[in-house]
Amino acid sequence: AKKTKKTKHKRDKKKKKKNLVNLFGVHVHMETYALPLQDIQRPDELPFASEFSLSSEEGINLSFGNGIGAMSLNGEPGANPSRYRRQSGGVNPVLGLASGDAYARLDMPGPGETVVSVGVTQRQHQETYLDPRTGIYLDTDRVPLKATATHLAVSQPVTQSFGMTLGYTRLTEQNSALGVQSTLAGGFGSGTYTQAVTLDAGWDLTSDVHLSGSFTAAQTRSAGQQDTLMIGAQGIETTAFEIAASIDNAFIEHDTLSVSLVQPMSLVSGQFAVNSFEVIDRASGELAMVKNSFDLDKTKNLAIETRWSAPLTEALSVAGFVRVERASDKFSHEDTHLTGARLKYSF
Repeated sequence: AKKTKKTKHKRDKKKKKKNLVNLFGVHVHMETYALPLQDIQRPDELPFASEFSLSSEEGINLSFGNGIGAMSLNGEPGANPSRYRRQSGGVNPVLGLASGDAYARLDMPGPGETVVSVGVTQRQHQETYLDPRTGIYLDTDRVPLKATATHLAVSQPVTQSFGMTLGYTRLTEQNSALGVQSTLAGGFGSGTYTQAVTLDAGWDLTSDVHLSGSFTAAQTRSAGQQDTLMIGAQGIETTAFEIAASIDNAFIEHDTLSVSLVQPMSLVSGQFAVNSFEVIDRASGELAMVKNSFDLDKTKNLAIETRWSAPLTEALSVAGFVRVERASDKFSHEDTHLTGARLKYSF
C-alpha cells in the first residue's frame, strides 16, 4: 500500500529521477530534489540534494546520498521536509534532528511481504554570520552541532490497501540535547542520546483517497553526569504525531489535496540539572560540587495544515499551503497563521 501511494504522488514531489544504468540485473538510479532555504547554510552551497540507489530484482535496495536523510530513511526521498522537523513536523522528528548531511539506507526482503530497513544519517551544523565589511560568511566561535542517528524499521502490508511500519531510532548528539546547544561552558559536553519508537500506518480507501498516520514516543538522557548542564535523572520524554488525509484528482487531473493534523515534538516530562561549586559549610567555607535540578514545562502544540499541488504542464507546476498553529504553553496561547505558494518551471 505504501509503495502504491508513492507512485501516485511521484509527479508532485520536488525531485527528478533518472535510470542511469542496468548492470547484471542491478538498476542504478539517481534522484535530485531542491533543498529548503533554511538548510542552505552558505550561498556557495548547492541548493539541491542527490541520492543514488542500487536495486536488484530480489528486492534488495541500497540508497545513499547527501541531504535530508530522514525522508530517505523513512522511504520518502524528496517529500516535504517540514514533516520531519522538530518545530513543525510530526513524522519522527527525532530522526530529523540528524538530517542534513550524508546518509545511507539498506532495504531487504523478509518473510512473506515483510521489508526490513536499516539506515544511518548524520548532521553537522556550524553557525555562521555575514561579515558586513567583507560580505563573506564566517564561522562563529560556537562548537559545531554534531548528531548521528541509526534507524531500523520493519514494514508489513496487512491487506492490499493497508500497511504498517514499526521503527526504532537511536539519536546520538555530541554537544546538544534535542538539537539545542548550551551557552554554558561544558553544557552537554558528554553528549546526549535519544531512543524513539515510531509507528506508521497507511490506508488506501480508494485509488484516489488515502489516509496515513504516524506516532513517535522518545526518551532523551545525558551520556555523562559531570557536565555543567545536563539532563536530569528521569530523562526527557517527548511525543509527536501526524494524521493526514489526501485526495488525488481532487479538482483537476493529477492534482493532490491533503489535510493534516500535526503535533510537533512536544514535551511530556523532563528535567535539567546544573552542576556548580557551592559553599556547603558556611563555618569553614568548604566548597563542593552540587547538582541542582529543575523541571521543564510541558508543551503541546497542534497545527492544521492544508496543501494543494498540481502539474499544469510537463514543465510547469504549482503548489500552495495554509497552516494554522496553536501553541499551548506558559508563553503563548495565540494562533499563528502561515500561508505560501510556489510556481515551479523545470527544464
